[in-house]
Amino acid sequence: MEIETLKLETPFEKPDFVYVYFLNSEVLVDGGFCSSEHAEKISEFEPKFALITHHHIDHVGYLFFSDIEAYLHPIERELIYLYEKPHFFLDRQLGICDIYGIPKEYVKTLEVISLLRLKLQARVHELKEKFGRINAIHVPGHTAGHMCFLIDNALFSGDAILSDTTPNLGLYLDYPYGLEDYLMALQRLKGLEIEVIYPAHERRINDPLRRIEDLIEHYTRRTEEVLEILGEEPMSVESIAREIRWSQGKYESLNPFDRYLAILETLAYLNYLKKKGLVRELGTPLKFIRISHGQIANS
Repeated sequence: MEIETLKLETPFEKPDFVYVYFLNSEVLVDGGFCSSEHAEKISEFEPKFALITHHHIDHVGYLFFSDIEAYLHPIERELIYLYEKPHFFLDRQLGICDIYGIPKEYVKTLEVISLLRLKLQARVHELKEKFGRINAIHVPGHTAGHMCFLIDNALFSGDAILSDTTPNLGLYLDYPYGLEDYLMALQRLKGLEIEVIYPAHERRINDPLRRIEDLIEHYTRRTEEVLEILGEEPMSVESIAREIRWSQGKYESLNPFDRYLAILETLAYLNYLKKKGLVRELGTPLKFIRISHGQIANS
């Protein structure tokens, strides 16, 4: 298999670049940021069709500037239309703020989506598990319908597996996928013959098994940390997030958007613990208490 890599700068401080991949001069994996500049650079490779890992703005850009045939997980296919209806998306985020008592100024940075005025040009199709020689693998967590693509022992992981940082866990109230599903998917990936991982950011991963095991250990340890933070007095999700030892530094040092991401990830841990019967929520807006002194592994 021939793999060509295009590194594209993003308008963000982090991640400051994103990779798109071209397989055998035919298949485009992800579509860069939603800008004409990215689209022009991708067009030079003349891809025949696109496989999209997930709907985030730095992965789907080409679909708004080309009529290419594109394939996404059914959930991501639904979510990609948020760029045509950004106010609907923002209203949903503000609704999450109402439910959990999250400061609404944290989602203000998302309003930039409404300024892009995007219209989908690509012909978008539902992705099947088998796409010719390519295996499409559902790895929910970062987004509900996130896909990875395996071909010739090479895994194109999008944001589901990164080389240095741990992927942020998203919250999708309309879809039943969360941390438990992500951990199960990582366990499944351990059983596949993967020799190298090509992520959408950071560095190529030449020891896939070790990196996958590191991620499983990290999220398990972080879940245990959240459980230890909780007591018998109700805590808001933001107060819990303040106590977590984030790899980027203390919660107070994060910018508003990263605080919002930290809160969403905290909710992913709390929902996982709730399913395990160790935590429950109460009140309006919702707060959380620990209801069992059992351990995660034994629940």
